[in-house]
Amino acid sequence: RGGLLTAVIVLPLFVPPVIFGGGALDAFTAGLPWRAGFALLGAYAAAAVALGPLAMAAACRNALS
Repeated sequence: RGGLLTAVIVLPLFVPPVIFGGGALDAFTAGLPWRAGFALLGAYAAAAVALGPLAMAAACRNALS
């Protein structure tokens, strides 16, 4: 029961990196400017690194109570 809810919450978080990465790769192979997609992918990764510990702390608090 909880696994389905987790999948529904987490799955949309995986879509933007796939879109930005695929767009950057497609633009690179076509010889177009690719740095914008790569910058968005880097910003998404930086936000995940910054918010990851907060999410982990919340998950630990939830598991202990």
